[in-house]
Amino acid sequence: MTRRSPRRRPRVVHGNVAGKLSRRVYVCDRCGLWHGEKPKLTCQNAGCDHTVFLHFSSAAEARRFGELKLRILTGRIRDLELQPSYPLLVIRPDGKAKRIGVYKADFRYFDTVKDATVVEDVKGRVDTFMSKWKRRHAEAQYGVTINVVWS
Repeated sequence: MTRRSPRRRPRVVHGNVAGKLSRRVYVCDRCGLWHGEKPKLTCQNAGCDHTVFLHFSSAAEARRFGELKLRILTGRIRDLELQPSYPLLVIRPDGKAKRIGVYKADFRYFDTVKDATVVEDVKGRVDTFMSKWKRRHAEAQYGVTINVVWS
């Protein structure tokens, strides 16, 4: 008699666990060198000695930033913004707006080829229920389309 392995249920990841799965990355603003943790004083690249670092919540987000910087150099995009925020509002029965949260996208830029503003959210392995809900809410409230970029 052969023994069947029990069926495994798909893993459900909640917001507090999903943040622990990614690795924070600090990137030097001048030379682009990646640091696993924030350097104490300056960049460790020989001859750089720069003190401004960009913080990314995952390595996938830092890679996408590098791709977008190349697109800026080629002239395909412009006006790149990091972490643009969209306040999420609901209208109460008395007609007043109530702020219930904030959606922070990863990137917003103007695509010169498509002649449109693009909003991007970079996802690594997991997309939480709260992230999906906030994206849908921001799309409905602001009339923007948020592109999810999977790494």
